[in-house]
Amino acid sequence: MLKFDDFFHLPQLDDCIAELARVRQGMIIIAGLDPRPQGGGDLLPSGRSTMFRALLGTILNDAKLTAAIVAGQRDTVRVGRAQQRRVRAYVAQGERGYAGQIARALERKPDFLIIDRLDSDSAPAAFAAAKNGVCVLAQLDSVCRGREVAHHLSDHGVAPELVAQLGWVVAVERLPTLCRHCRQPAAPSAGQLEELRDMLRNLPNSAFPAGEIACFSAPGCKHCEFRGRLGDVAVFDIYRAAPAAAVLPRELYLWELVQRGMLALDDMLSHDAQQLYRTYHQLSHSAEALAEANSSLQRNIAQLESANRVLEQRTAALRSLQDIGQALTRSTDLTDLVGRMCQRASELCEADKVILYLARARGEAEVLAVHGWQRELLGKRVPLDFAPAAGGEPANFSGWPPGISEQHADLAGFTLRAGLRVALVSEGQALGHMIIQSTQKARFAPAEVALVGAFADHAALAIRRADLLDARLRQERLEHELEMARRVQQSVLPRVFPQ
Repeated sequence: MLKFDDFFHLPQLDDCIAELARVRQGMIIIAGLDPRPQGGGDLLPSGRSTMFRALLGTILNDAKLTAAIVAGQRDTVRVGRAQQRRVRAYVAQGERGYAGQIARALERKPDFLIIDRLDSDSAPAAFAAAKNGVCVLAQLDSVCRGREVAHHLSDHGVAPELVAQLGWVVAVERLPTLCRHCRQPAAPSAGQLEELRDMLRNLPNSAFPAGEIACFSAPGCKHCEFRGRLGDVAVFDIYRAAPAAAVLPRELYLWELVQRGMLALDDMLSHDAQQLYRTYHQLSHSAEALAEANSSLQRNIAQLESANRVLEQRTAALRSLQDIGQALTRSTDLTDLVGRMCQRASELCEADKVILYLARARGEAEVLAVHGWQRELLGKRVPLDFAPAAGGEPANFSGWPPGISEQHADLAGFTLRAGLRVALVSEGQALGHMIIQSTQKARFAPAEVALVGAFADHAALAIRRADLLDARLRQERLEHELEMARRVQQSVLPRVFPQ
């Protein structure tokens, strides 16, 4: 496992870690703010997880301790092979959330309870465990430090009486260090010295240096790509709640790093403002990324809805074509057939007005079916040119259909916007026209036009068959009537002509 000796830290930290390793009750929190996915900005990872694992390894060096780990994933918190027999892991997923798994872990009465993160699900149960005498080590994703962490915990649902179980807070962050290749001494200004004096005056066990203050800056070079920064260093703030005291304040840690030439004096003096800016920048980028993701989601939803509408239209087209196909074999009623065609054509194009003309005499047509128009138009004969459009495809149509008097939109109550004129042609013979119109949309989509064209071919074949059947029935009725007349005539004639 990781050890604190594996990375650079100030010697003052060793005593604090040794004292933490001896703690056997209360809550120990490792706090730090990590960048959000797609957050952007220059906020470095805090190193909170690394410090968490290092402190866990230090604590488990005591061979007598047993521990229970509750984590969102099994590999989130790893322990050494020699320690695995004393550590039991519980995965908080699905119905077995953090609260439930913490309760299961406490049944085995471990000395330490390890939780990979504190949130609204895990924090109340973790502090309740600490109140019952179990020492709890947990991570908290937060920019807060020291006693400020208590305010953050209340946002996660921890009751005030449970917050009193907070024992230690180890806040950690990482800052970019001065480039060692172009680092050079820099004399602080009078204003900086005054700020430094005020800051050190409020720190325990520190005093303003009597002699010359050694500070550094880095103008930039090719090694750091002229940024003046190369690498990073961890900065700690260690707080003990009882008695309330900053054991190792962050300002003191920063001051030690400044004197070692790892940070500039301004990194210490304006640290809070810079951290606030970096955090705001991070959250701002996260908000932009979230807004972009939401916009992308809305676009995808719109595309899916559009694709679904197309799929529904194609399904409706298949149903319509199937309906016409069945009508070819079943229906002998021309009036019922053309009425069904108008209804289906309206559904295919999401149109609200359809009228079907059937050729009668030369240059004349009869209104045989309507949808969305007055039924008084049925049977009306109007002059109509039956020449199909070039290529036989549906053509755009504007204005009012033949045989219907044009009206102003205010008087009619609607405006005819999109229109299609579809020729009904079978075996090269023009049987009629169907005019499809919408008062809602400005034009019909190409897919709708194609569907109507395919529908019209089947419709024309169905009309021709029905018309032929109707003509055949009329012929049969005429022949039957002639036969009846012949029989009546023969019945009144004498069987034998007189001599």
